[in-house]
Amino acid sequence: MLGITCLQVFESAIYSKLPNLKDILCGATSSYSYESQKAEEEKIQKAIHVLIVDGEVTVNIEATKNILGILFPKTRSTTGISYSMGRNYMHRDFLINNNIAVSACFDRYFSLSLENEAIPTGIIKRLIYEADEIEFCDGIRQIYDEGKIVRFLEAIEAYANKNASVNISAERASLILMSLSRYWGFFNVEDKDFFSIPFEWRFLFCVEPLLKSMDESARYSSLRAVFEDSEVHPSTLALLLNDFETQLGRFSDEASVKDKPIITLEKVLELEEIFKWRALETLESETALEKYNGLNFLWILEQIDPELTASKKKAIITDEISLVKVLSYCTLHGMVSGRTTSKTWQVDLKTIEEFIDVDEAYRRIQTFVTTNNFLSLPEDEQMDIAAFLLTMEKKPENEIIKNRIVKESIQKELHKLVSNIHCIAEQDPNSPIEQHEKYPARN
Repeated sequence: MLGITCLQVFESAIYSKLPNLKDILCGATSSYSYESQKAEEEKIQKAIHVLIVDGEVTVNIEATKNILGILFPKTRSTTGISYSMGRNYMHRDFLINNNIAVSACFDRYFSLSLENEAIPTGIIKRLIYEADEIEFCDGIRQIYDEGKIVRFLEAIEAYANKNASVNISAERASLILMSLSRYWGFFNVEDKDFFSIPFEWRFLFCVEPLLKSMDESARYSSLRAVFEDSEVHPSTLALLLNDFETQLGRFSDEASVKDKPIITLEKVLELEEIFKWRALETLESETALEKYNGLNFLWILEQIDPELTASKKKAIITDEISLVKVLSYCTLHGMVSGRTTSKTWQVDLKTIEEFIDVDEAYRRIQTFVTTNNFLSLPEDEQMDIAAFLLTMEKKPENEIIKNRIVKESIQKELHKLVSNIHCIAEQDPNSPIEQHEKYPARN
């Protein structure tokens, strides 16, 4: 704050330009090749030139460069600041301290109000260090509703990995782990861009340091409680279990065994058994179809017991809604980058065949999308169904890149399907469009 205030008072022309350079000044150099690193350095050089040289009077150029180099470690080579004078960019430490060089904290230094995704530090510390289970869960719910859950998860990871100041106790770590696990199945956060971290990884980034804050016996006891808890959905357990299996080199050709995995193979096998009966319980009660990504535990269940999973897959589809859930489960979402970056859908027809004959599924969906029940689906499932139809039809006018369908083509197909339902409703007065309100969409 002292550094930025010095610029505001003594070099106001430079200060006024800083808010427009957040993406260039914040963070650390993220390039992975010499060529891209040089390109990034050139961007920084241009930014510094715009700040200091671009026709404005700078009273003290050297002092200005010193301040910029200390505030924004990424600029030090450009500003000529030696490493001994500044600080290396350490994201977790900088995030905890709300440093200006963190993109998420940058805007608060130029405004009387916090940035849109900011969470007051006092609230973060209370939830992590002091809140009881009820207050913590209420806090998570409110933060998620405000669209700030990613920022909070980053804070948990940063504080859990912190090697100084106040450490998170084993008891607090266990409470946070249980609360996050219970709520994870309700979170629906879309990855924003091509280079964004997959949302599921953020959960695992929190889990590992939280577990490491416990000794081995407390670690397993806490995990077992999570796996046995009826409020934790099997899809969340599958996310955890898959990470533990990967650390041991299981169920993946590309897995690399960690020198010291979070838990031993013996304990992982015990968690497998708990996961298995929890998964079967969920399938038999059909509650898996009520959750967002509710069938995402099937892959890991298949690794544990292939024959049992194969038989269960054949029994999942009992009506059109369960068919929709299966088609969504078999649809992959990704990004492609060309002149522009676009979201893509890729329908795995081979996996669909494990549940139902794909031609039968196509016939049933063709009928289903002419009914008002289709309108009752959440938009993400409607788009998955549109992607399935486009995959089956493979019309040349649809933009398909290596079996991936871009968002624009799916939106166009979805608009056509909805318009068709409205036309049917207008022609048949006994089929009012308002009927779909009986089936409220998931928030």
